Amino acid sequence: MRTCSAVLRLLLLALCILLPTSAASALAKIPAGAKVAVMPIGAYGDASVYDAGRAASEYVTAVLRKESSYTLYDCDPEIVADRLAELGLSLAGLTENEAAMETAKLFDADYVVRGNILSLGDSHRSSGFLLIGQEQHTMTAHISLRIVDVRTGAIVMAAKGEGDSTTTVNEIDLQSASAIASYASGGVQSVGLGFDNVMWGGENVSTENLDKALRAAASDAVRRLLTNIDGKDRTK
Repeated sequence: MRTCSAVLRLLLLALCILLPTSAASALAKIPAGAKVAVMPIGAYGDASVYDAGRAASEYVTAVLRKESSYTLYDCDPEIVADRLAELGLSLAGLTENEAAMETAKLFDADYVVRGNILSLGDSHRSSGFLLIGQEQHTMTAHISLRIVDVRTGAIVMAAKGEGDSTTTVNEIDLQSASAIASYASGGVQSVGLGFDNVMWGGENVSTENLDKALRAAASDAVRRLLTNIDGKDRTK
């Protein structure tokens, strides 16, 4: 009986030592230095405004370069087109997934990162007094990412990220202000303001606000993706 108890204790001790190591190795699905091709982030509907997909792609690549130890390849459409032309190849007739896999092979990549902007929306509220109006705009972005094994086509890991940015803009009632200025100067004076904005759902939205939301969502998505892969929490 004593021998059995001693053996059992030794087995339990061995399990306690081995389990953390096994769990860690199970999480490390992608080795350091792996070649990873980053595909352009898809943008549809409202998200196609202001070339949001290209901006999100740049942010995803930048955060991957900072947070991971992979060898990254930026699959910019122009770069891909040049490579295809050099090799006399074409992606015509392929599905989006097939094209992504073939593109990754152009760079001899082991894995490919794909993603989409799930939503990119603006919420706003207005307030004001006399000729001064105040508009508060909040842009919210949601991005999904997945990393795929080029050899098997299997999804290794997926994650979603969210980001938002709020700006408050003071606006002048141009029509009323112009009328007052014109009256005060005998019809000569006019008032005009210029903004670095883009039309979004019928509203003027700050491009800086839009970029900040995309950058935050991309960063969140990449960090969650990498945390799910190797267990190292980057989301704090």
